[in-house]
Amino acid sequence: MGYLARRIVGYVVFFAVLGILSSIAVSANASSGGTLLAGTSGAVVGLAVLFTAFLSSWIVRRRMRRLDRRRRAWR
Repeated sequence: MGYLARRIVGYVVFFAVLGILSSIAVSANASSGGTLLAGTSGAVVGLAVLFTAFLSSWIVRRRMRRLDRRRRAWR
């Protein structure tokens, strides 16, 4: 798989994880009476969601690149 395909898959994974975790955070906020995402704790939750989405995207792209390099080495 080429560079562009890995980037597209990375973006799709990033936005999918971001959407899922954001909806979970908003749902938890609604169930806690709307205080979970207020102030500093909201910033921490937001950064944790972004970091998790970035990390999962990076792991997927890294694995795809390693598999591509192994495939090329066997040719």
